[in-house]
Amino acid sequence: MEEQFGRTATDQPTQRRIYIVDKEAVKAGTAKPNTFKSIQKAVDEAEPGSIIRVQPSLYEESIYIDKPGIIIELGEKPGEITLQQQIKPCFFINIAPDETCTINGMRMLLKGPNKDEDISCGIYKEIHRKVPSIAVLPKNTLDLKNCSFKGDTTNDAYTTGVLLLKSDASIYQCQFAHHKSGSIMCDLNPQNKVFIIENQIVSSETAGIYIQGKASRPTIKGNKIRYCRSSAIITYLDVDGWILGNEMTINDIGIEILNNKSKLIENIIEKSHENGIKVVGDDNNTRSMPSVWKNRVFSCGHHGILCMGKYCEPDIRGNIIESNRKSGIKLTDDAIAHIGGTTKDEIKILPNYNSPNLVATGAINVTMNRDGTLGGPGETVTGTMKSINKKFIGTVTKEFNPYVPSINLKSFPNSNIISSNYNQGILIVEGSSAMIYTNKLEKNIKANIALGGRGSGQTKIKYNVVENSKSEGIFVVEGEEKLLIEENDVISNHDGIVLVQSLGIIRGNRIKENQRSGILTASDTKAVIESNNIEENWTAGILIKDPSLPEIRKNEISKNYYQVQMEKHAKKLWSQYQKENPKIIGNNEIPKSTCQIF
Repeated sequence: MEEQFGRTATDQPTQRRIYIVDKEAVKAGTAKPNTFKSIQKAVDEAEPGSIIRVQPSLYEESIYIDKPGIIIELGEKPGEITLQQQIKPCFFINIAPDETCTINGMRMLLKGPNKDEDISCGIYKEIHRKVPSIAVLPKNTLDLKNCSFKGDTTNDAYTTGVLLLKSDASIYQCQFAHHKSGSIMCDLNPQNKVFIIENQIVSSETAGIYIQGKASRPTIKGNKIRYCRSSAIITYLDVDGWILGNEMTINDIGIEILNNKSKLIENIIEKSHENGIKVVGDDNNTRSMPSVWKNRVFSCGHHGILCMGKYCEPDIRGNIIESNRKSGIKLTDDAIAHIGGTTKDEIKILPNYNSPNLVATGAINVTMNRDGTLGGPGETVTGTMKSINKKFIGTVTKEFNPYVPSINLKSFPNSNIISSNYNQGILIVEGSSAMIYTNKLEKNIKANIALGGRGSGQTKIKYNVVENSKSEGIFVVEGEEKLLIEENDVISNHDGIVLVQSLGIIRGNRIKENQRSGILTASDTKAVIESNNIEENWTAGILIKDPSLPEIRKNEISKNYYQVQMEKHAKKLWSQYQKENPKIIGNNEIPKSTCQIF
């Protein structure tokens, strides 16, 4: 036994006793005095706050730690320390409330079979039939660094890496592999402080990282999670977590948000077998309102981002979503989303994710001019000066100009780029709706934006660049009267905007260079098409198919092959269209009158 001196937080000298565990030396009879054969024996003998240094060997122990401040770490000899168990954890942490246990540099191996065993062990019945390498009981704190965890790979055993039960933890630079019941599993209280940082997780089932607990605020940052036959990260039950800068590759799902408001910022999600991000809001006791900001989601087998449920209301900004097998973003089952750079009456500042606990509340007076500047005279978006009480997360910088009603996307560093997805860029299924502002949608194989039916009247599509789709720029079927498509650039798609049996308002858009029509109306469409600039489309500026009769007024239509092309049912309105659209300049295709002779 040795002694080591340090200092406390009050700068008073402290003395840490050092205990040595050297199984091989004890067996060989070469051990120094007070050297222990087992880790548990050293823990039993140690005083609170002691250091236990373990020399390389295989230790088949289940270690129970009930003394505060114990530090278990590598000894000075080279080699690997492996703890191995079958139906019990390698470590139970059950110390006094708010005390800490530290484990550094251990390798923990769980091997089965354990399916037919009673493995509740009497103290963690919440995970009956799941064996963790480390179980941390309520009100304890674990500091875990540079450890590796391996589950069973031959017996299909129910194993977990770390289990946190209403406890605090810092899990840093550890490696996890082959856990059938999840690598890091957490059930937390609001007051728990959990930091899961820079770990590597491979080949888990159930979840790579799973968090539940109402109002808990874990930080999950900089982890690399691969090859999981499950979601890489799951948050559940009103968690308010920070999921920051993680890399997730070839998992079933990248991140799954179930009925909570976690913040997903600057993650990279690649080649998920199903969805990159899945947001579910199906619990009427809470709203699923995550912030999905500045992530890159690409090459997933289903959708880049899937949002579903009546209580699902994500805020989706600044993401790059590309090359997914289905839609870039899909809303279904009555979900509502904000997709893009602005909201109606608030300013949100993207957080500095290096300081996830920096939260300040302030009040500001805001006016927005039409040119996007703050304050000053002139027309304002919100009308008159108004006070907004808003919780700011992070630091306010000049970079994030929240509202510039133009098509200059450089004014929107928090715009989404939704590109080259195999189906739609954004798909809004009947019953769902969205505020789609200031995004760039391009090169999606089907429509860049598709929506319609019940609930579509709540959708607003404004200030987007919508270009280069092999199908429609914007496709609407059975759109409702209050649907608004305004001030977008719709360029170089097969058709610019297609309206089928739709109402709604199509206003102030620049619709240019589409391969067939700028706007096509079909079926019983009676939408209002006004004040658009429609030019250089290859076949028609506006193509009116039977029996649609849209209201067309105040548009500038020129440089198309035909400015207006209609089927004969609409000829009765041609003179009215000419009168209400004096800037139709060029050739039109209007059916000629016919005379039948009886």
